[in-house]
Amino acid sequence: MITINAFINDVYIAPTIDSGSNVSCISDKLINELNIKILENNRNLTFKSVNNVGRFLGRVQVKLHIGYYSKVVNLLVIKNIQQPILIGLDLIKQFKLNINHHFKVKQTITIANRTIEEEISSNYSK
Repeated sequence: MITINAFINDVYIAPTIDSGSNVSCISDKLINELNIKILENNRNLTFKSVNNVGRFLGRVQVKLHIGYYSKVVNLLVIKNIQQPILIGLDLIKQFKLNINHHFKVKQTITIANRTIEEEISSNYSK
């Protein structure tokens, strides 16, 4: 499991990178702790992972800061997921994240017409 340092609405979090998920999710418990309002729930969907099945409650819009970028993003709210927040392929792409063969997370940034990859703080555990 790979976690990184990030901020949601200026509150520190340690989201889990989930390159097997197309979408990014947040737990109902975390949105309650952060007092974030669910914007919509017009679908009756379930979320299936390796460990459990959760129910889709809606979506939230938050300011997410990862590495050198801050963006307003949508996250799906899932009831009873184990990780407080999962960063899926949608946000991996938006935040220009790459995972190398040593499980280090790097972010592609462009400064003065020069593109570089900078390692951002990450932790890996089995």
